Amino acid sequence: MIKPRHLQQIMVLTEIGTINQAAEALCMTQPSLTNSIKKLEHDLGVVLFERTSKGVKPTLYTEHILKQAPQILQQLDTLHKEIKLLSSGQVGEIHIGTGPVIIHALMKDVIPLFSKQYPDVEVHLYVDNPKNIVEKIENGILDLGILSTEYVDLADDLISVSLFQDPINFIVRSGHPLLEIQHLAFDHLLDYPFALPRISKQKLQWLRTQTHTGHSPRVCLTVNDYDLLIHHVMHSDAITAGPSHLFQSLQRERDVTVLNYQNPAFSWHACAVYKSISIHSIGMKLFLDMIREWFELKNI
Repeated sequence: MIKPRHLQQIMVLTEIGTINQAAEALCMTQPSLTNSIKKLEHDLGVVLFERTSKGVKPTLYTEHILKQAPQILQQLDTLHKEIKLLSSGQVGEIHIGTGPVIIHALMKDVIPLFSKQYPDVEVHLYVDNPKNIVEKIENGILDLGILSTEYVDLADDLISVSLFQDPINFIVRSGHPLLEIQHLAFDHLLDYPFALPRISKQKLQWLRTQTHTGHSPRVCLTVNDYDLLIHHVMHSDAITAGPSHLFQSLQRERDVTVLNYQNPAFSWHACAVYKSISIHSIGMKLFLDMIREWFELKNI
């Protein structure tokens, strides 16, 4: 029977190519690794490695095992964590995936506060697009995703909790020529370049189909860093966009100005996505509660 240690041994031996060096990497003796592989070959009734003058070479059977080994080990690791969650109700670390809006605003407030209140919980934060975040939650790589699920299909075992909905504002520097137009329309915006975060393919395709009087949107900068986007807007005629709460402090300081233009087609909806098993983690539950409180304050 193939056991997790066998998968690890096969992966390391294939990568390194020699028994001696692979045994050293696995903290085993050379005879122990040789005997382990030979016993597995006997149990399976196939040859897993061909011996060559330079070391060993994986056979067809080993290549088939290698296609599935990383996923199997990941699933076993996830299962171990889930059993630990159910038995203890807590875990010493949380892996969270999110996008540039959440990183720029919410996480800057929540992370320091959470770390101060719960110093024993280690937080790992990843910035990615919604589709990749959901896949990593399904595979057990991430515990929680804070994202927009507008263009993402969720599996039945995932829970999605609505957190906040906000209209999208278009932002320019103070003194921008667009501020002089009384009845602003989208075709006026097309006279200037857009500086935007990395948005979904569907939104980007929609944006590029919005052609008015021969104009179509021109994107001059795409980056998942709102600090850089805002800096670029403040020093150029470019336009950026994002949920209204993102720019409140900047508006008070009069560094940027919100254009008098809104479109129902542009809105931002934040959701928390996680596996039902993850809520048994006290650390994750506390973190999610803190996120909810942050959004509730934005609703006031």
